[in-house]
Amino acid sequence: MSAQEETSRETLIERALVTQDTARAMALLRETPLDDVFRQDAIGRICRTYDAPDMLHFLIDEMKTPVDPVRLAFLQNSTCSKGLFGNTAYLSHLYIRAGGAAEDVASNVIRHFSTENIVAFADQVAAWGTARDEILSALLKSCISRSVIETGIANVMVGLDNITALANAGAKPANVDDARDILRMFAILCVNGYPFQAIGRAPAHALHKKMVGICAGAHMRALDDCTAEYFRLLHDIGLSETAGECREIAEAYLSAGADPFDCKDRLAEILPRVFNTAADGDEKEKERVEDETDLRVRKAQAAYTARHVAVFDAVFGDDFSIADLRGRADFDGNANGDTGLTLAARARRLDIVLQRAAAGDEKLAAEDLASTSSSGRTLASLALSRGDFGVLMAPADWLAQDDKVFEKMPIALDVAEMQHTEYKMAAAALGQASLRQHKPSAGLKLKPKGPQT
Repeated sequence: MSAQEETSRETLIERALVTQDTARAMALLRETPLDDVFRQDAIGRICRTYDAPDMLHFLIDEMKTPVDPVRLAFLQNSTCSKGLFGNTAYLSHLYIRAGGAAEDVASNVIRHFSTENIVAFADQVAAWGTARDEILSALLKSCISRSVIETGIANVMVGLDNITALANAGAKPANVDDARDILRMFAILCVNGYPFQAIGRAPAHALHKKMVGICAGAHMRALDDCTAEYFRLLHDIGLSETAGECREIAEAYLSAGADPFDCKDRLAEILPRVFNTAADGDEKEKERVEDETDLRVRKAQAAYTARHVAVFDAVFGDDFSIADLRGRADFDGNANGDTGLTLAARARRLDIVLQRAAAGDEKLAAEDLASTSSSGRTLASLALSRGDFGVLMAPADWLAQDDKVFEKMPIALDVAEMQHTEYKMAAAALGQASLRQHKPSAGLKLKPKGPQT
C-alpha cells in the first residue's frame, strides 16, 4: 500500500471513529492494521468521547495493542468520571486482569455511578471474564468505606442504598480481613445512629443483620473479632437514644453464631445500661437489670453450647479416639474450621475427651493445646474462655504425660490470656502436684536447719 493510500485509509478510519461508526472502523482496521501509535490514539479518543466497549475490545485484545496498567487506570478513571458505563466495565476488567486491585476500580465506580448502575457494572465486568464475586466484594467494601467518611444524612442514605443493592446481588467479603473491615465500618455507622436516621429503624436493622449474616457465613473469625469490638463501641458511646437498636443488633451478632463466651465481659457491661430505664437510685430496678443481664448472657451461652453439643455428638458420637479429634471436623457448615478438639471445647465436652485419653493408649500432648480452628482459636483459648481450663489442665492427666506443659503454653495462649486467674490457678495446681510427686521419701528426711545466729 502506498503512503497516499495509507493516509487515505487513516482518514476513513478516523472519520468512522468520529461519527461513532465502530462497525466500519473495525472493518477498515481488519483490512489495514495501522501502526501502534494510531491505535493508541484511537483508544484514547474513544475513552474521551463515547461509549464503545466492543471497539475498545477490538483494538486492545483482537489487534493486540499493548496498554500498560498505569494507562489502564488513567483511562478507567476518565471513562468513569464521564459516565461511560461500557468503557468503564471493559477497562476495569483489563486492569484487574493485568494484576490491579479490584478495590481501585471499585472506588471510582462508587463515586460516579448510580445505585442501579453499580450492580449492573459488576455484571458487565463479569461478562468480560472477571469473577463476579471478586468485583462485588470490592464494590461492597468501597461502599462501606465511603459511607463511614461521608457527612450528611443524604450522602449516608445513598451509601446505604448501594450497600443494600450489593448485598441483595450476592456480594460477600472476599476474605476474613475484608469481612472484619466491613463489620467494623458498619458498626461505626450504627453506633453513630446514621442508618436509623437515614432509612429508619426497621430497614437499618434488616440491613445490619444482613451484613452480619453474609460476613459470618464464610468468615466466622471476623464475626467473633467484631462482636467484641462492636460491644466495646456501644460501651464507649454511652448508648443514649440508640440503646434499644444497638442491643437488638448485638443480639443479631450472637444469633449469627458469635461466641458469647468471648464477649461475656462486654455483655455484662453493656446490657445493664441498655435495660436500666429507672432512676439510678432505684435498687430494686438495678437488681432486676442485673438479673436480666445474667439471664441473657447465660441463655446465649447455653444456646451456643447446645448447638455444638449436637454437632459433636452427630460427628463423633461415643466411638472416637484422640487421634480422631486432631483432624478437621467433617460436617456441613463448619464455618469456624474446627478440629475435633476445638469442637469439643465449644461443646464443653473436654471432660469426656480427657476420660477417653486416660482410658486409651494415646494421650493429649502439649501440641494439642494449640490445635487451631481456621477461625484462629486454640483449644486452650476456647477452654479458658468457658471456664473449663482447669478441666483441660487437671494435674492427674498431665503429671505423667508432661509436667512441664505450662512452659510450652505460649504456643497456645497469648500473654493476656496467661494473666487470667484460671490459668494461674491451673499452673499452680500442676506445680504443687509435681512437687508432691517428687518430694523426698520418708527414709531420706532433710536435716532441719539449726537456729539462726
